[in-house]
Amino acid sequence: MKNLNKEISFKIFYKNPTIKELTEGLLDNKYVTIPKALEAISYPLTSAQKRLWILSQLENSSIAYNMPGAVRLTGEIN
Repeated sequence: MKNLNKEISFKIFYKNPTIKELTEGLLDNKYVTIPKALEAISYPLTSAQKRLWILSQLENSSIAYNMPGAVRLTGEIN
């Protein structure tokens, strides 16, 4: 809720189903921005990215997790 300079967690959001209850939860919280990461040549991998890298190495450099390509759709899509 950046526009209101307030922050609310999912827990508070779902525990307070009415606007009145939600407003009370907002009164105590200030919005905190996430700082921008410094530019670098490379960045640390997440656990999920590490797992995918290890799996790709076990499969003799399979491209199963990296399939580049594009599809162009024309006409109406239902």
